Amino acid sequence: PLTHVFSLARQHKLFCDYAKSDPKVAKYLQAVGHFEFGPQRAPLRFHEDGAARAIEFWNAGDDLGGYAQQWSDVYGAVLGQLQADDELAGSVRLVHYESLCSDPALEFSAILDFVGLRHQHSLDALTKGIEMSATRGDPESAQSLHIWSIVEDVAQRFGYTQDPNDWSKLSLD
Repeated sequence: PLTHVFSLARQHKLFCDYAKSDPKVAKYLQAVGHFEFGPQRAPLRFHEDGAARAIEFWNAGDDLGGYAQQWSDVYGAVLGQLQADDELAGSVRLVHYESLCSDPALEFSAILDFVGLRHQHSLDALTKGIEMSATRGDPESAQSLHIWSIVEDVAQRFGYTQDPNDWSKLSLD
């Protein structure tokens, strides 16, 4: 969750900066349906309480808090759907970003097995260039602790702990 939240906040800043230099950027983002970042940002609305909290964070200048709330809402909704529908749950293989980055060949092999595709050839082409983002943030920083305080309940249901150093060892099996 930390890597994802930091990435979303970074993308928001980039698109806001782009929009300052070119007013067409905001119109383009709106036209293609990208409201998650940029000057026209609006929260995803899985439930009104979460959307309202995200807006409160953003209005207070706390982009990380708003995106942490969005992360929690999105992944909480995914878990809710999977828990409510056994057939759907059996059709979905969740993959931790951190596990994919730490052992891409193993993860891609498991994905191909899950969907019933044979993988006779080397997985090198699929896995080339996959690596962990360098912008994970310091897990002990005030920003990371703030994000964790918002995402903790949902993140723990996915197997995450507060220590991102443990995340490469995650398994959903």
